[in-house]
Amino acid sequence: MENAIWLFSFLPEAFIDFIGASISKFGWIGVIPTVGIFCGAAGVLWAVFRRWKGALLFLISIVASHLTAAAAGFFRGRLDKPDTVLIPFFIAQILFCGFIFYRYRQHRGTAVLCAVFCLSYAFVAWFISTMAFKDVWL
Repeated sequence: MENAIWLFSFLPEAFIDFIGASISKFGWIGVIPTVGIFCGAAGVLWAVFRRWKGALLFLISIVASHLTAAAAGFFRGRLDKPDTVLIPFFIAQILFCGFIFYRYRQHRGTAVLCAVFCLSYAFVAWFISTMAFKDVWL
């Protein structure tokens, strides 16, 4: 149980650690969160400027990423093939962000920016959860 709580709280720290990481340290993986955080900041500012409350729906994606990381901490080392859980998780994230993008067509620019942030956050959750499910840490 403590692994689940630790991973739930560790995910934002891991996301921040990836931001701006050197290519030699993390390779291309560090680019995804870096792009995501810039898009997220721009999306939030744009949503506040336009007073778009629908952008709060993207918080569901963030919560889903945290719950996935918590589940990975709970089942740490017990799942040899975590892709059976994590691929549907990421597909659901893509579909959810796509639905919000489609639903709020009048706010497409903001929705794209927020979706890029959420998908980059989900990618880091996938990366961390894969290591936790297998109990193999880099």
